Amino acid sequence: MLHYCLAPYVYRGEIARLMCRYKQHGDLLSGRLLFELVWSRIAGMSLFEGDERVDALLAVPADRKRTRTRGFDPVEVWAKRLSKLTGLPLLAASRKERLVPQKTLNRRERHINMKDVFELERRVPERILIMDDVATTGATLESLAATCFAQGAEWVGALAFARTPAKRVNGC
Repeated sequence: MLHYCLAPYVYRGEIARLMCRYKQHGDLLSGRLLFELVWSRIAGMSLFEGDERVDALLAVPADRKRTRTRGFDPVEVWAKRLSKLTGLPLLAASRKERLVPQKTLNRRERHINMKDVFELERRVPERILIMDDVATTGATLESLAATCFAQGAEWVGALAFARTPAKRVNGC
């Protein structure tokens, strides 16, 4: 179970359009703008300094096929940038198998689809912040958090750039 989850924006309107341009059309300028918007909300938070500072960042890994098609992993790009700004190390995770795309599933199916699908490349430190683009049901974040706990983490939080609204928005 996640100890903390922050998603500073709602996935609708201009945020949804920027996300779509970044992820589906490879518009890196849109990705940079989204990062800057989120950074303006999180810079200086206790997660990045002081006694509550996390020990490492961990990007939710994109599906390998989508990464090949896009030519980049959108969340990994953001995580590398946050790592550079905060000085926090970036850990690596991978997916064990190809899954049914989450966006095609309902809440219950998403949790089932994500069960035990992640692997970590090495033992993890005590405090980890997982990064993702959009939080819908939390299934992906909870699954990766469970993997972190199984590898020795004591505290796991999450940062998603946006969260879906109560009513679903048509995708891009």
